[in-house]
Amino acid sequence: MSLNAALSNALSGLFSSSKAVELISSNVANANTPGYVKRTLALSTRQVSHGGVTIDAVIRNNDNYTLTQYQRSEGDYLNAQTLSSYFKSVDLASKSFGDRTSDTVILISIVFTNSLFHSRADFSGANSTII
Repeated sequence: MSLNAALSNALSGLFSSSKAVELISSNVANANTPGYVKRTLALSTRQVSHGGVTIDAVIRNNDNYTLTQYQRSEGDYLNAQTLSSYFKSVDLASKSFGDRTSDTVILISIVFTNSLFHSRADFSGANSTII
């Protein structure tokens, strides 16, 4: 092996190690970031007479189950926030009308809530009903 080949081999190893350290620091820095997925390097040997290492790809290590659970819980949380703000506004509206029209306000809120759930089911493709 010539000196040129040895230096080329060493340089490719240093470059791939540098990229690996860069990815590791990115993984550590973003470990608590919601939705961040760990990344790793895919390495292979160079197919030339001098040898060395080639970076094939940067791979995102997705866990589909965890990602799906995160997305569902985020959707449920946002849905609960929307309903909470809606019911607070219904409560404020019923207090502003007083006792004489509270039954009407409650009836209107039930009809609106039922239509809200049905429209949500239309958009999501799920079957949601209110009992």
